Formats: sequence, C-alpha cells, structure tokens
Amino acid sequence: MTINSFSFNELRMCLQKKIGRCGNILNKFLYFFQPVIFLANFIQLSIIFKKLKKYDVLISNNGAYPGAWGCIAALFSSKLNGIKVAVMIVHHKATTPAIFMNLFEQYVDRMVSNYCNAVIAVSDATKRTLISNRKFIEENLKIKVIHNGTKSYNSHTSFHKSSKINIGVIGRIEEYKGIEDLLYALSILQIKYIDKLIINVIGSGEKKEIEHLQNFVKQLRIENKINFCGYLENDDPIFFEIDITYIGTRTFEGFGLTAIEAMSRGSYVIATRVGSMPELFKAHKVHFVEPNDSLQISEEIMKIMDEIEGGCVLRDPYLPKTYTREYMSGQYRDFLIQNLIWSNSACEL
Repeated sequence: MTINSFSFNELRMCLQKKIGRCGNILNKFLYFFQPVIFLANFIQLSIIFKKLKKYDVLISNNGAYPGAWGCIAALFSSKLNGIKVAVMIVHHKATTPAIFMNLFEQYVDRMVSNYCNAVIAVSDATKRTLISNRKFIEENLKIKVIHNGTKSYNSHTSFHKSSKINIGVIGRIEEYKGIEDLLYALSILQIKYIDKLIINVIGSGEKKEIEHLQNFVKQLRIENKINFCGYLENDDPIFFEIDITYIGTRTFEGFGLTAIEAMSRGSYVIATRVGSMPELFKAHKVHFVEPNDSLQISEEIMKIMDEIEGGCVLRDPYLPKTYTREYMSGQYRDFLIQNLIWSNSACEL
C-alpha cells in the first residue's frame, strides 16, 4: 500500500500556484504552521493505520530531512497502531533546525530516535549530515547506508547516432542544479566545438526558473543549440542518444542516480564535486568540476570531444554491481528481515 505525503516546500509551491500573489503572502505565515501540518498528518495517518491490521513494516520514503512532515508523522502513528517495524529512507541532506522552529524540530528528532527502528541513507554523505546537522546518535538510532540502484545495460550501443554530440541535463529544473553554468560554458567554447554540440534539458520545474534559463539562452545567442524537452519517461529513446550527461549541482547531491543511469547507458559524465559524488564515483569514468565553474566545465567538454574525435566510437555501458537494482533490493530485503526478526524477538521478551 502507498500513501503520498508532501513537504513544506511542495505545499508552499502548490499554494503559490493556485492563488498567485495571495499565495506569496500566505506562504510567509504557512512557515509557522508547520507543527499544525505535522499534527494534521499524524491524525490522518492514525485513522488510516487503525484500519490496516495486516502490515508488519512501514517504509517512509523521504527526500531531505526533515522533508515531508507526513513521512515523519507516519513513523509515530504506525508504531502507535501496531506496525512492528518503521524505517525511513533519506535521499538528500539533513538541514539544520530553523531558528523559529528549533524546539519543535528538536522534539521531532527525539521522537524519530524513539519510534523509528532505523534510517536508511542513500550515501555516506547523507548519513554524515544526519549526524552533524541533526545530532542523531547511532547508539540511539541505527543509520544504515544503502545505495540506490538502476537497470544494467549489457550490450554495446553505437556512440554516435547523429552528426551532433548530445549533452543531456536530466532532472527537475531548479536554480541549484547549475544549468546556467553549463549554458555559459557552451557560449565560451571555441566555434569548432560549439558547431558540433546540442544540449537537451530534460525535466520539468518551476516556471520562473525555466523562463529565466530561456531568456539567458537568448542573451547568450545559443537558442539553436538548446532544446527544453520537458518531462520524459525513462525509456524514451532520447536518453540513449546522450553522449555527455551533465550534473552541475551547486550545493549538495544526496546520491547521483542520474550519474549511474548515465553510466549504465555508456554516457560520459561531467559532475560537480559536491555531496556524495566524489565518494561514489571516484574510481569510475566521471569528469569532476567545481560548482559554479563554467570555465572548467567548458574544458572538460573539450577533453571529452577530443577523445571522441580521437577514435572512441563505441561506448561501453558500465555499472558496478553495488549500483544495480538487484543488489539494492537484496540489501533492503536483508535489512528489513533482520529488523523484523529483532522486533519479534523483543516483543517475545
């Protein structure tokens, strides 16, 4: 059974979208109503869990931490309604408690330590933020690192399917993703490189940021080099046309799922050295750059293009075993079974 929850930021964007300028005003007050949102989620989920008597395990799949208040409220309400094991997955970094919400968030952290059997972090970098930014103690709360996994492609595919080298930007369009840095990097390349490139920006995002990037493209006079493709399903053929995947996150990357998906298709990867990226991909074919450094991005693009021009005409899909779906699902299965057995033993005692 799946129950959806929403983060404070998602509620804020939804409110702004539905009632426009009034939403901007209400958003300023919504921030102080987060405890009310939390309580409402707790009551709603308690009603749902009381009706469900056949479930032993709850998996609360969160983004950042604290992230969606409903994901945390689910941990409390599930345990109070007889679900034996409650586990939360954290995909991004843990933020420091907000000044005006400090007491409330400290209370929530204590409750997570008491009611959650374990937290699964998708990388060591994410785990470190849970300990440093939220002061979780592993003696009180088990924090297990299980990497994300993706499909493995075993066959070789032709490197060039068109006369242009395709750079792909994949994921939600937001300012912190550093797409602007790539666009500027393209504009300062030598003409001989620019003529051979095309950039496909794949994903949806905030209208304001998309319009900003479109205007920036016009200012740089590279409109004929950029395609804003919108959201596409993972099996769309365009993903297999991408020769270079760009991941330009400026702040923190919880886990480079886009990177391992690109590697599994045989794409080169240019990524910023933030969050989990260096720890996960230091031994593999990733071209690292510093955040906000368009000059370094342009240099890496030229290196890759020179390598391609030098005779690398086939790309070899490569995915380490630890980043496959099969390995990930096995890690989750073993971990959940272990916690369920421990929980049953504790109940018998």
